[in-house]
Amino acid sequence: MQRNNSIIRKLFLVLSFPLFLYSCIDDGMGYELGDDLVNDDSRVVRIDTIAIDVSTFMLDSLVTTNAERITVGNFNDPLIGTTTTQSRIQFICNFYPAMEPTAVFDSITMILHSDGYFYGDTLSMQDIEVYPLEEFLDPDDYSNDATTFYNTNTIYYNPNELLGKKIYRPSFRKDSTVSIPLDKKLGERLFDLAYEQNDSLINAEEFKDILPGIVIVPGSESNLVAGFAAPTDSIGSGESPPQIVVYYHDRLTDEALNFTLQYTRTDYMYNTFTTDFSGGPLLDLIHDNEVTIPSSQSGNASFIQGGNGLVTRLNFSEMKDLQYIGPGMIASAMLTFKPLKGSFDRYNYRLPTVLIPYIVDKKNKILGQLLAEDGQTPILGYLFEDSDYKDNTEYRIDITSFIKNEFREDKEWDHSLILELSSLEQNRAVNRLVIDHGNQNNIELVLYYIVSE
Repeated sequence: MQRNNSIIRKLFLVLSFPLFLYSCIDDGMGYELGDDLVNDDSRVVRIDTIAIDVSTFMLDSLVTTNAERITVGNFNDPLIGTTTTQSRIQFICNFYPAMEPTAVFDSITMILHSDGYFYGDTLSMQDIEVYPLEEFLDPDDYSNDATTFYNTNTIYYNPNELLGKKIYRPSFRKDSTVSIPLDKKLGERLFDLAYEQNDSLINAEEFKDILPGIVIVPGSESNLVAGFAAPTDSIGSGESPPQIVVYYHDRLTDEALNFTLQYTRTDYMYNTFTTDFSGGPLLDLIHDNEVTIPSSQSGNASFIQGGNGLVTRLNFSEMKDLQYIGPGMIASAMLTFKPLKGSFDRYNYRLPTVLIPYIVDKKNKILGQLLAEDGQTPILGYLFEDSDYKDNTEYRIDITSFIKNEFREDKEWDHSLILELSSLEQNRAVNRLVIDHGNQNNIELVLYYIVSE
């Protein structure tokens, strides 16, 4: 009982200054307590001294098929490590024209269309390279789901078979493009097949022997992650998909002509994300939900990052000791926390505006997204940004439903919360958040507890 007595003494300090509220009184903190919650024999106590166990782990894997974005680049983060993202795509020629005998091959180019996403050093040059894959890009060979690739799946390529390379200064307008000249030998082969009216160009099973797929990787100069459009519906979205264009001309008329290879299916395109944690506080992390690093061992901070699946875990097991202060019920529970000072700015290290809390068990198996007390409305965490005084920038999440459900005398406290990026960022971005756990006030659970007298 020594530990419990210690917690009781800590809570007693708060209870010594109770806030007495009666029917229909607004406490000024954004909610009302009605007759159904508070009567003349009750009091409401504000408690903000609950200790929270904070840690970081990396999810087993993330689905990156149908992400609608090609991500490529390196993100060199001094607080986490270097995250590298590559994209693997399968192409096929849906149509090739009838050519005159006077047609002459000119060149072959891959065209990528920016979707406006970037993260990292926006002033640096970007360096990307293209290689042919060694194997056919078929998700059926890599997962139990025949339409799914994950961020950890690897289809190998030969680094000595460079198809193309481009060093350029990034433009983040959504209408900008990057054109990467490709190896003429590939272009000549594709041109010859079209010239001969060879149907292997349009037969997916036969074309995979010509070009199983390509991988786009960052070069040595890359210090930024850029996003390119890969829409599932190019007409509806108004975005242009990646293309490989074969250019040729008619030597008699000098007319410039071309035909294109499109990516075949959106489930035959995916992104990979790997992070080198060397020299940083997360060195021992692997893609395993059960391998966690407490904030006390990671510089009094926890981490969230898209792509590689870094998440923050929050455990509130000390809550169960509230029963020792007397019978009652929880009115509300608001979680607030602050990003580490100096870890963010408006340009290279933008803070995520929304976070998603999920409920996990003791082995960090995800049980579902946190819902409100109605059992239907998803709970979200929001950024409240202080543009003038960054010390006051914080996130707030109403976790009342979670705390109420867990705080029951008839059950063990065996669930925790994890925080992830939104679904739009989790599997197609490297945005990250570093949460400061240097003192208790930086991660705080503000609880209103109704004590029955």
